[in-house]
Amino acid sequence: MIPLMLNGIGYTINYHWQIYLPVFVLSMLAIIPMIILSSKKKMLRSFFLLNILMLIFVQFLFIIWSDSKQAIMITLLIYFIAFNFLEANSVSSNAVLLCVNGSPEPISKYVPFCFPFNSESTNKSWKCFE
Repeated sequence: MIPLMLNGIGYTINYHWQIYLPVFVLSMLAIIPMIILSSKKKMLRSFFLLNILMLIFVQFLFIIWSDSKQAIMITLLIYFIAFNFLEANSVSSNAVLLCVNGSPEPISKYVPFCFPFNSESTNKSWKCFE
């Protein structure tokens, strides 16, 4: 869909990176304060819902507002901000939830949030960090 829109406004496939690269870099910079604020203020659920609503909103924007380079870039920026925030927080949220529930071993292979502190005993105690 997006490559066809970019082709429609005159960007051939060789120049799509000129749209995607700045949008992606700006979206990564935009999610840093969102991640910090959501974890410090304990507002992760609110930010998850906000970003899901942003993804739904972007679908409507693509339908009604995709006739220029600027419109596509703004819409892609909103999409990448929402998607990257959800992607960045999904793994860490699952790791924290698994640590709290007492079975961090499967996720600990992939996410370094849980560390065994008393590995000599048969009943391992786990310390988890948010």
